[in-house]
Amino acid sequence: MKKFILILTVLCGLAPLFAAGEKPILKVGFISDTHVTPNIASCRMLKEAWRFFAKNNCDMVVNCGDIADLPKEQAYRNYRNTLKELFPAISKMPRELYIYANHDRIGIPDVDKAFADMKKQLEIPNDPYDFLVLKGYPFLIFPQFLDMERFEKTIAETVRKFPGKPVFVLDHVPPYNTVSNSKTWGHRERRDVMNKFPSAIHISGHVHGTVFNECHIWQGEFTAVNTGSLLSGTVSIMEIFKDKVIFRRYSLLDGKEYTTDGLWSIPWPFDPRKAPFRPRYRKDKSLPPAFPAGAKLNVSAASMPLKNVVIEIPSAAPALHYYMVAVEKKNAAGKWELVCTKKISGDYWQHPPRRTPVLKRYLSGGYFDEGREHRITATPFNFYGKKGKALQTIWKVPAKEKGKVLFESKDPMKELPFKSELKDGVLLKQEKGFYLHNVHNARLEMPGHIWNNIPVGAHLRFTADIHTIQKGDLYRQWTILLRNPVPVVNANYRIYTFSGECVNRYVIDFRMQNAAYKYYLLIREGEAGKLRFNYIKLEQLDNGPEMKKK
Repeated sequence: MKKFILILTVLCGLAPLFAAGEKPILKVGFISDTHVTPNIASCRMLKEAWRFFAKNNCDMVVNCGDIADLPKEQAYRNYRNTLKELFPAISKMPRELYIYANHDRIGIPDVDKAFADMKKQLEIPNDPYDFLVLKGYPFLIFPQFLDMERFEKTIAETVRKFPGKPVFVLDHVPPYNTVSNSKTWGHRERRDVMNKFPSAIHISGHVHGTVFNECHIWQGEFTAVNTGSLLSGTVSIMEIFKDKVIFRRYSLLDGKEYTTDGLWSIPWPFDPRKAPFRPRYRKDKSLPPAFPAGAKLNVSAASMPLKNVVIEIPSAAPALHYYMVAVEKKNAAGKWELVCTKKISGDYWQHPPRRTPVLKRYLSGGYFDEGREHRITATPFNFYGKKGKALQTIWKVPAKEKGKVLFESKDPMKELPFKSELKDGVLLKQEKGFYLHNVHNARLEMPGHIWNNIPVGAHLRFTADIHTIQKGDLYRQWTILLRNPVPVVNANYRIYTFSGECVNRYVIDFRMQNAAYKYYLLIREGEAGKLRFNYIKLEQLDNGPEMKKK
């Protein structure tokens, strides 16, 4: 393992004081998932971030991976040229570190070659596995695709050599079930290793969040911090003191610090029994989010005839993370029957001045039946899982847009094949009316002819009623995508299933992008569980741009 020790002089300037005369020993700026492209415009936020780090006298800047969206030389050149433009005098530029990750080798089978090319084209100073000491503090650099034995051995050796010091593990993928969204995008083996090293602070990217998310810091057997994505317009700066490590969060829109739910200050030495960012401790001490007095939930048609439904949810506080919205319909017997449950993010990710007192969101008309009464319930949850009192309203659905049914199956378990892998594969086994989903990728295939003769740009609506079972808190959720296999094109953003047992409707509204595309329903990631397809339908709601011209 290549080792080098860097001793940097303390930079004067803007470091804030925490006690009389106290300044941080070291300041490190963090970004991740910059996803730059051959278009120089993709480096705009990158330029603002580096300008901000320089203004705040950071000793070093770390990019936690997925530097480019695809491994294109021009993308890396754009990144480097952006920095050269900002720092014509290299002596004024903070130290750089980079994590080698998946998007920087997509489409290149030889990972070593892909990373070697990236290092050369971007002029990266460090290797995929690397180590440095900065002002007495150790930093370990690891690539996304790990040799787990080397990962554990390197951390163990460093912890032994630096007793009493935090050991900073710089990585792309978070340890499983730590920071936000790491149940789906986290790595279980990383978690197993990190659990052995309480003095380690693991810092990652990958989950494409924002540092405004209070769940991007976690403490248990060790400490984990996620840097979010630069695409969110937020960055963080780590400040190291003898008795604490502080992560400060900023918006690049105005450079202001974000501390709505408190400063991320980690006392040192680390004591797992008193760590302030333990999930259970934070939940117990937090207040449940509450709607303002007199607040009402409003539901209306976005257009007539009905295509989408507008739900207006008053903003709840404090520390609002998301709303759980349930849609029920009154059946023929006059009883309420659950149609779907949807998790709707709060606007915490927005720059605070852009937040509104009412959150306006759209639901597809595919969740609603014409002429029936529907009951809509919105329950607020804070970042730590504590829920507040719900708002509820009843709404009768007006005339609904009628689509042309291209395909419908009331018994998909018999009529449609559910296969493993992204192509070829085998039929998944059924047991007592459920598929046993125990592979990373599984696809539900529909007849190919149903995609024929659909105009490019046509508005399509895919509906699937699915019964899922993934019991236990440790189970990761599946993600649902409509995918065209070659070229790989998804019709929708990721939809997450729910842990435990859930009967839910999933509606995907999308435009036909290419006349040759033939989509399948992909159920992927997550872990072993059971699922049943109760109903599948594909509708064409309009002919797209051609219809509008007429």
